[in-house]
Amino acid sequence: CIVSTGIPDVNFFLPKRPKDDSKYSVGQPLDLVVDDVNTESRTVTVVHRKNNYHDIPLATKSLPFLALSPGMLFEVLIDKKVATGYIVNYLSLFHGVIDRNSTYKLYSDDEWEALGTKENTLLARIIFIDHASKTVRLSCRPHIISLRKPSHLPALGSTLENGAVILRSKLGALVRVSPDEEAEAAEEGADGRIKKKQRKQQEEEAHLKAEKTLNVVIKATELADLSSATGGDDSDDDDAKASDDSSDDDSQKNVSKSQGEEPIKKHKIHNVYTVGRVIPAVRVQGLRLVEGVVIGSNMKKYVESQILHVTDVRVGQVLPVEVTEVTASGLVLSIAGRIAAFCPVAHTSDSANAESKIAKKFSVGQKLTMRVLNKSAKGRVIMTNKKSLVELAEESVFADLARIGERQETTAVVESIDERGVGVRFFSEVRGLLPLAVLTKQGVQHPQEAYRVGQLVRVLSLAVIHPTPLTDAKKKNKKARHEAAGHVLCALAFVLSEDKLVELFHAIAPLRERSAADSSAPAKSTANGKAAATAATATAADFEFVSGAVAGITEESFSVRLDDGRTATLPKVQCHDFGFAAASLSVKDKARYPYKIGTRIEGALVLGTVKKQLTLTLKPLLLKAARHELGEEVIFPADGHGVSQGSVCVGVVKKVDDFGVIVGFRGSLAALLPRSNLADRFVAADERLFAEGDVIRAVVQKVDVAAQRYLLTTKPSAVPKAPGLHRYFHAYLHDRFVATQRTSQAEGQLLPDWKTYRLGSVVKATVSTVEDYGVVYLGQDQTTMMLDRGATAAAAAVGKTVEVLVQDVDYEHRVLLVKALDKAAAKAFQKPNKAAVGAVGVSQEVTIERVTPQYLVVSNGAVAGFAPLADFHVAHPDTSSFAVGDKVAATLQVQRRGVAADALRFPHEDVTLFALDDLSAAYGASHAATGSKSAAKQKKAAEAAAAAAAVSVEEGDLLEGELDLRKTFALEPPAFRVRLANGLVARLCFTEVAEPAQWEDYADVVALWRQWQRDDELHGDADDADEKAAVRDEHLAALRRLQKRHVAHGQAVTVRVVAVNGHRVDVSLRASRVAAEKIGQQTKADAMPAVGAVVAAYIHNVSNKGCFVRLSQTLKGRSLIKDLADTFVESPEDAFPTGRLVACRVQSVDMLKGHVSVVLKESVVHAAVANKKALQKLRAGMTVKGTVETVKDVGVFVRIGGTNVVGLARAVAALQDASKTLQEEYAAGDIVRARVLKVSPNTQRLALAEGRLVPDSANDFERLVIGQPNSSFLWIQYVAFHVKNADIDAARVIANRALRTIHFREEEEKFNVWVALLNMEYRYGSRDSFDKALTQAVNESKGKYVFLSLAGTMEQARDIAGAEQLFEKALKRPQFRKSKKVWMAYHLLKLKAGDVAGAKAQLSRSLQALAPHKHVEVIRSFAQAEFDHGSIDRGRVLFEELLSNYPKRNDLWNVYVDKEVKLGHVVQARQLFERMIALKVSPKVMKTVFKKYMAFESQHGDARSQEL
Repeated sequence: CIVSTGIPDVNFFLPKRPKDDSKYSVGQPLDLVVDDVNTESRTVTVVHRKNNYHDIPLATKSLPFLALSPGMLFEVLIDKKVATGYIVNYLSLFHGVIDRNSTYKLYSDDEWEALGTKENTLLARIIFIDHASKTVRLSCRPHIISLRKPSHLPALGSTLENGAVILRSKLGALVRVSPDEEAEAAEEGADGRIKKKQRKQQEEEAHLKAEKTLNVVIKATELADLSSATGGDDSDDDDAKASDDSSDDDSQKNVSKSQGEEPIKKHKIHNVYTVGRVIPAVRVQGLRLVEGVVIGSNMKKYVESQILHVTDVRVGQVLPVEVTEVTASGLVLSIAGRIAAFCPVAHTSDSANAESKIAKKFSVGQKLTMRVLNKSAKGRVIMTNKKSLVELAEESVFADLARIGERQETTAVVESIDERGVGVRFFSEVRGLLPLAVLTKQGVQHPQEAYRVGQLVRVLSLAVIHPTPLTDAKKKNKKARHEAAGHVLCALAFVLSEDKLVELFHAIAPLRERSAADSSAPAKSTANGKAAATAATATAADFEFVSGAVAGITEESFSVRLDDGRTATLPKVQCHDFGFAAASLSVKDKARYPYKIGTRIEGALVLGTVKKQLTLTLKPLLLKAARHELGEEVIFPADGHGVSQGSVCVGVVKKVDDFGVIVGFRGSLAALLPRSNLADRFVAADERLFAEGDVIRAVVQKVDVAAQRYLLTTKPSAVPKAPGLHRYFHAYLHDRFVATQRTSQAEGQLLPDWKTYRLGSVVKATVSTVEDYGVVYLGQDQTTMMLDRGATAAAAAVGKTVEVLVQDVDYEHRVLLVKALDKAAAKAFQKPNKAAVGAVGVSQEVTIERVTPQYLVVSNGAVAGFAPLADFHVAHPDTSSFAVGDKVAATLQVQRRGVAADALRFPHEDVTLFALDDLSAAYGASHAATGSKSAAKQKKAAEAAAAAAAVSVEEGDLLEGELDLRKTFALEPPAFRVRLANGLVARLCFTEVAEPAQWEDYADVVALWRQWQRDDELHGDADDADEKAAVRDEHLAALRRLQKRHVAHGQAVTVRVVAVNGHRVDVSLRASRVAAEKIGQQTKADAMPAVGAVVAAYIHNVSNKGCFVRLSQTLKGRSLIKDLADTFVESPEDAFPTGRLVACRVQSVDMLKGHVSVVLKESVVHAAVANKKALQKLRAGMTVKGTVETVKDVGVFVRIGGTNVVGLARAVAALQDASKTLQEEYAAGDIVRARVLKVSPNTQRLALAEGRLVPDSANDFERLVIGQPNSSFLWIQYVAFHVKNADIDAARVIANRALRTIHFREEEEKFNVWVALLNMEYRYGSRDSFDKALTQAVNESKGKYVFLSLAGTMEQARDIAGAEQLFEKALKRPQFRKSKKVWMAYHLLKLKAGDVAGAKAQLSRSLQALAPHKHVEVIRSFAQAEFDHGSIDRGRVLFEELLSNYPKRNDLWNVYVDKEVKLGHVVQARQLFERMIALKVSPKVMKTVFKKYMAFESQHGDARSQEL
């Protein structure tokens, strides 16, 4: 709330406090306490202290000062009257002030002088108190006395007439506006009667009467200059007096002729605004509620203005405005000189590229006519200067959904273009949509190409979609709020016929129906929604089915344009129930490809949204599950609320790995089916029971809602038999037929004529050949081959015609499988007896005719059929107990329907189905088979079961186990084994064995492990069990002799689980973790070490480049080979074995990447000791060599070569030429010779006298270059020596001599000289000499780098034009035109120079010139340059385009997020990290992403963000 306190020019603000349900109204009196004061903005924040003022006693004999508070009412005694008010006394102890603005009425100066102090006592209330300074202000205003809102105050914007001036000063004027005389007389009569009845209220009555007179304060800046109406600017006091004597009528007449246009100057107020002068009109601008006065203005532009306050502004109103500021983002405007408004740059003109013209087209002070585009709840006014919108008719302004009807035409601005269509915006947050379905029918196939954001478009309203209610959960989702907001469905405003309009209305019908469904659904609370979702399984209403047409085809998916205008993706794997059928789809076989552009997709199920696009499925089994057509209650959930333990669910296999199967559901929900839960028997890691894309049916075994973990099982003993087994059977055989048919067509082979020779029918066939594997028949068409595997040569003769029963199709050999029948059997099958066939649902005995891995072919003498063995969850049942000819009990489940042959889609679509009464033969045989497994497989099974147990282990768990020191882990970090009680093997990192202060060396343990490995290789094939046992005993004895303090083989331990990563479980033995009660302390990672700190670490591994050390379980450090030791190490692997405990000093820390660089040198780690030893070797008078560290005014600091000792050579001892300064003589990095003056071992200080090694004459240089002829450093210093002496010719000669002298193999040294020569020629040479040197350098040295180095020199010299010419010259050479480094340097130069258009043009040129594989690097470099030297938004756009094309390029993500972090954009960086962790990348890459994210949050986040 904005509150009024009576203190002028100070803003008081009462913020809304949490859990404060107080309601305030305008004019309500409040008791406030100052909470904060901002002197710069003159703003005071206050706190409301709730008091009941009416309970405060009117008079109290004794009251301490600290007990006084605002609102107390007292009878005060006037001590003194002064020009500004009263000084009063109350309670006989305290003094206060009542200023003239707080008296019960406001007086003119004459009235105040004549008032006197007759009324010695007054009734006053405290309005301000400062206990520190003991300052008290009181008020006698009537509304303050009665604690109510001032009455009779006018409304804001109203006009008060005929007010008289009663006070004036340089600050302004006070005008009194008397009430209407007749009303005043009537009220006086009423007051008279009241006085007779209630005499005790006389004082209050007087206050009320005084309140009816309005007092208007007009500030000097709001006071009109009316001097022209009174005869000139320079009127003197005599003129003023004459003016006072003039009549009121004349004054009014004069003023009415001319109203002031400009504010009056302060020195003229006294002469123009005389006491008693009548002001014809004053416009109310505000109220001062404490004093009960009105703030007004009599300036003409305010009195006559329609707009005075922001509340007067309405959306769609056309208003005159004045430009007060021109910015890159738009125009800052003023309405009526008082109301601030803003016109975005996109709305400054109808043109879409208005940004480039805004500075030229508009200027401060310019007057324009604009239309109000929007007004926020906080009063922010947005204007538009688009001519098409400003000139719109009033009825075409869409500012309220309730006033928009069908077929209204208007103009809108394109706001977005996405998969739904083109989003447009009208006025006042009213938005519209040109649906894709409508645009398509109007001829717009590609909206992204036809429209651009900011473009004006003429539209016709078709329907209004009103806002839909949202649940509490969806209210927090920005996208859900946007979709639920009301909008207008539109069409392009072409000349539309009635038939075309009807067609468009049909096109938007699905959108209107969906909106109606959403609005009719009652909004439920989050709690109720969760309860309902948990209590019931999904119904058909929970699923969305859509239809559309194929709009695009890729190798892996189809793009589908839905009937409602949206676009969706149908992955190829979602077209069939089984992965092998989906794999048979090949877009290369266009002639037989089942999907083409325009192919209709009917009744597809929406799985969810991926990258803002719908994902569909056409898997028949999933569609049946969604429609509850599987014969049982199964769930196909979209989130965890519908998943409960024991539920039967269906899903899709997303990934098959050694540890198990990942099963996907709708949305992003997924669950794990561990390998141990696949079957009741042992399943090997390489045994693939499922393929990616298979539909799977399973039971939910475990639910962890908090961690979003779900475990499934498909064990036959745990999963109930599927009542819809025949549906699975049909789906399997259909996909098998489709896959075989596609393969056969691709290979040019034909399947047998299964439509003529239908399964289960009796047909005639002729014996073709008799083979060992059976009898081959030919059908009557002489092409269809049939095979009877059970027939023998004795029973068949070639050429003989027999009747056969078609039993099955052999897809592998592409023949029909048949059985020869005698006449009686053939007749029984051709005309089956109903009694022999049996009734559906009745069990009967059938004979096994054929055994396959998935089903049995059976018959009962009257009908042949199929008995499925494989359920959803048993892909490969055991069929060893079934044999041809066996009798089994089965129940008739589905009878053959007699579908016409032409209507059949696959051979098994219309067949008789039986269900075996006892499937234990298929399921139970696996238990017996387990016992015959080899010991190796049993061991493998045990390990698989233990790995699956890791899924149930969570971070923070406290577990019991046993140490196993016989082996180490190959994976990092080096660790001990801990065998847990649940059979799981966990890892105990060396750094987690004890607290860091108690670590011990384990290099000897690792050495033993390596020896054991060699022994195992030596004795691994030994047949003598005693020999192997002896080797193991020797190993254990050696281990016990090590006598480690914290670990021992077989030791029982209690460990804390600190990390679970897949099947890898890391535990800790640290006492601080095991005893910790808070979860955060139990698993909290060790803090990053500080730079310069000395820390303990374990050697992880050593290579020829350096050494990695383990600082903690999650943190590794790296030491370069040069930082391992102070002396040369011949064999780093032997000097630093794995497991060695070392001390190292932290050199650098990269918090974002989690990288730590360390040094193991003893001189660095123990620098203080090393320095002391080095100082002890130094003696006064010794001459030493060193390197200049820094140059200060006190002297030069030199590091002694080969040590870390730094000595000081004071200025007196360091300067040999008093005319020069230290900075002129020395620079950091100079190699110098110094003489030791004094050594102080106790304070470790060293005093030096310094002499330079740099020669001072040409002869000195000649001696040096003879000794080191290949040193470019010396040659360049020699050249600089001549340049310093202004002998350019000599310098040029020396440079050319250096190029001839340096050996041709020293390319880098020659390159350095070329760069120095070119820099010299550029600064001091002629144009010809420069060009000659440049041409020669490019031809003889590394030309590309010569150009780049010289361009950098020109850029430093601010010669941008010269650098651009140099780049253009380089790009004329073909070898440099194909170099990405040259192009990237050119881009950077353009952006640094502020030439954005030129940089973009060069980017286009570079992409045309460079090979495609270099484009990514060039665009990435350009985006980085935009961040550093151009526009951050343009840089983001470039990165987003790159990532949309290369979403898995982790290097691009890292560069992008590093740029955001470097610029301090924490929110944007966090959003990028969230997108990165949602990527589907390898675990190794995701691990680096999480490390980087955690390092970022530890530096920039808070506890909550780090926990999330």
